[in-house]
Amino acid sequence: MRSFHADIAAAKTASDRGLEVVMSETNSASCSGFAGLSDSFGVAMWLIDWALTLAYRDFSSALLHVGGQSAFYNVRPSLNCRILGGGN
Repeated sequence: MRSFHADIAAAKTASDRGLEVVMSETNSASCSGFAGLSDSFGVAMWLIDWALTLAYRDFSSALLHVGGQSAFYNVRPSLNCRILGGGN
């Protein structure tokens, strides 16, 4: 968490002022994830922990970055996201 001290302080300041703080992109790995890691139960548990950590640190929401058909993430874009242009 050391690399995020400035972000944590900014989130606290914004929250104290009634503003929302959004983690605009997060997940276990970039570039569609890694087979056997990003689609594992362990990462699902880590994601729960990460979401609770962000909530504890005054982030109001987080956007999970998910890939398309060949992505290795626990979370897949829904058909509605694809129709609206949000997924591949």
